[in-house]
Amino acid sequence: MFSRLSVSLALVAVLPSLVSAIFPAAESYAACLDAAPTGLPVLVPIADATGGCSTYCANMNWRYAYLSPGSTQCGCSNVGPTAAEYSTATDAFMGCTAAQWDVRIPLTTFGVPTCYSGYTTTSDPTLRLGPTTVADHSQCFRFCLNYDAATLVPSTSGTGYSCTCDRDAGDVASADQATCAKGVLARYAGHSAGQTVDGTGAPGPSTFVKRQQREQLRLAAEKEQKLCPDEGKACLVAQGKESWECMDTQSDLESCGGCMNGEFGVLSGTSSVGVDCTALPGVSMGGVTCTHGQCAIWACDPGFKLSGRECVPVKNVKRALDRQE
Repeated sequence: MFSRLSVSLALVAVLPSLVSAIFPAAESYAACLDAAPTGLPVLVPIADATGGCSTYCANMNWRYAYLSPGSTQCGCSNVGPTAAEYSTATDAFMGCTAAQWDVRIPLTTFGVPTCYSGYTTTSDPTLRLGPTTVADHSQCFRFCLNYDAATLVPSTSGTGYSCTCDRDAGDVASADQATCAKGVLARYAGHSAGQTVDGTGAPGPSTFVKRQQREQLRLAAEKEQKLCPDEGKACLVAQGKESWECMDTQSDLESCGGCMNGEFGVLSGTSSVGVDCTALPGVSMGGVTCTHGQCAIWACDPGFKLSGRECVPVKNVKRALDRQE
């Protein structure tokens, strides 16, 4: 069992970001949201977001920056907007209205998207990869690590994004720019598209190598900044707070099976909620343990009796046994 260690967000902020130390943060746009996101692990007034929201989140190595309507608050998370949350933008370049949340990707080797309808490319189909279904932009960008461009189409049913990779960053045969929305293709060309080693204007092999190096450094930084050892989870001390403690939710009595107040860096509703085994009705002190993420009871308080996996009042035991029969 892990010993608990409360750590404030300030500690995470001072951890060096390997990526930003070597490569400047290059941001892109992820989505516009009509509804406010829930469970952001970091949410601060914009005045406290040093350097702006994207820079603030990038300096702490978060994958996504959430700028609130009116630019009053900044949220950071490692969980990107889902296709279900994806809302219609104002133009083909992911511009958001003043009433929408503006979600950006602070650290990426892919550029600002352009949204298209009727999109085709001159690229050889044999040099393309996909489509595959992904949960968010980060998954698609990793999938397309060795390609010049990535395209995402948020499902109209909200079940995910269709992701395709393209070797050819610039040769668009035909396309009509369209307002970014569900069902509309968003194309992300690499930041290094157009930079060549031979002067021809075609992306050279070094394009892939540079992008791969940058992504590997970013992943290395994430691993270096892993919050808890082994299989431990960084559980929030209280909802809406910025302090967390490392817990083994497979054996912790008070957070059995998951974090009671949510997991640091994970949007609420996307991770398992734990159970406080010691607070279960009728369980005697020392009469319960957490094993493999489940409460295992072996002793009950006076007036209670073990029935199945719970302590029930003695007068209800017969009724519970009758239901089992």
